[in-house]
Amino acid sequence: MQVIRPADLYLALIPGPEGSILRLVGVDVSGQTLLRRLGPKRWRGLPTPERVIDWATIRPFGSEVPNVKLRASHDELRRLRPGELADLLEDLGRDARQELLASLEPGKAADALEEMDPEELEALLRETPPQDAAALVARMEPDEAVDALRDLEDEARRELLEHMEPAQRERLAGLLDFEQDQAGGFMTTILVTAPPDQSVAEVRDRLRSQLDHAGDVDGVVVVGATGELLGDVPLYALAIASDHSRIGSLLPEGDAVSVPAEAGITEVAERLIECRHSSVVVVDSDNLPIGRILADDLLDALLPERGRHHFPRFLS
Repeated sequence: MQVIRPADLYLALIPGPEGSILRLVGVDVSGQTLLRRLGPKRWRGLPTPERVIDWATIRPFGSEVPNVKLRASHDELRRLRPGELADLLEDLGRDARQELLASLEPGKAADALEEMDPEELEALLRETPPQDAAALVARMEPDEAVDALRDLEDEARRELLEHMEPAQRERLAGLLDFEQDQAGGFMTTILVTAPPDQSVAEVRDRLRSQLDHAGDVDGVVVVGATGELLGDVPLYALAIASDHSRIGSLLPEGDAVSVPAEAGITEVAERLIECRHSSVVVVDSDNLPIGRILADDLLDALLPERGRHHFPRFLS
């Protein structure tokens, strides 16, 4: 799927029981449509248009065609990846993308927002009713939600936070207290923790409940009686262990790999390179685990302006 804005429409005479009738059969989205606007003398000898799309494959979007409902294309939308939905949201106009957002399941809409260009996401959140925008941001992964909130003006940010549930508001507000280039500012707070005497089977059951956050979980944090960090068990070690093993027996040798919440980007990068892990646990001043930084989180922090690679667009 892609967003197009057709310029020229193609009609054809279709035989019918009561004589031939004109039918809309295609749309031209090639650059030649501009030349045609210059007048018949200029375009009379032009070749056949380069890109004509069958009208049967087009689904109208937006309030300018209120008699055509978007619900006809729900099945197709559900099959799109978050990045593809993000491309559609960025290309559609305000009314059309609000219609698209409303047609998606909340979780899928939040996933698409995480893939949007920061400036486009900021514009979308500003044009969305605060209560709806807050619900979308609350469903995003915490680190992505914080990035989105940081890009808003202070008043707009406060308004969105006020429309969130108290627990979610407190969680995100706490992350906003960190600077953007501190570990606490770009970590995810999605953690799976377990005491050392818990069985591998029990931990696996808990992991199954975190399927929605699979991309942010690459290990199980083992904690002591007071919640202090004891170590981080990689998922691979958990996968090959027997069900009756205790999670504490899988702890790697040596000290737990962690960084303080106030650590800078350089310190986090050096720690990851030193330990050769795919992530590092973030701890507070009492050595309590409060988050995790994955390698891609570090890249996001190092290259904030890199943007996303978009699918080809055909816009007139």
